Amino acid sequence: MYNLALDESGNMRSIENQFFIISILQLKANSYLKLRKIRDLLNKKFKRELRRNNEIKFHSHSNKFIKKALTILNETNFHAYSIVMDKNNAL
Repeated sequence: MYNLALDESGNMRSIENQFFIISILQLKANSYLKLRKIRDLLNKKFKRELRRNNEIKFHSHSNKFIKKALTILNETNFHAYSIVMDKNNAL
C-alpha cells in the first residue's frame, strides 16, 4: 500500500512568481510512518526555528536545518514527482 503527500507552490492569480508547482511524494505505508518520525525529530531539534516559521519552507530555514532534513529524508524509500507550469504560457 502506498501513501501520497501532495503540496503546491505558487499562487495561480499572482504574477509575483512565474511558476506554479505541484509536488507529490509516493511513500510505502511503513515509510510514511518514518516520515512522521522525521517531522517529530525536526520539531524537537529545531523547536525555536520552527516556532518562527510554522510551515517547513526551506527558503526560510537555516542551512543546518535543511541539511539535517534532507539527510534524514534521503534514508527514506520514496518516489518524487513534480509538475511545473509556467504561468506566462498557461493562458
